[in-house]
Amino acid sequence: MERVVNFLKEAETYYLATVEGDQPRVRPFGTAHVFEGKLYIQTGKVKDVSKQIHANPKVENLCI
Repeated sequence: MERVVNFLKEAETYYLATVEGDQPRVRPFGTAHVFEGKLYIQTGKVKDVSKQIHANPKVENLCI
């Protein structure tokens, strides 16, 4: 997992895809952390992305 986080941090910006209803939503992120072996991204719990992840935790991440 550390390799993944290091890759994300080196890229500086990565994209997270979520779903809202039947529509995909893709947005940039720049933070990534590991806690107890799990990858965490930083967002506010009142933001749409957080609500979308709670409704459907199946997300995809793109980092080039």
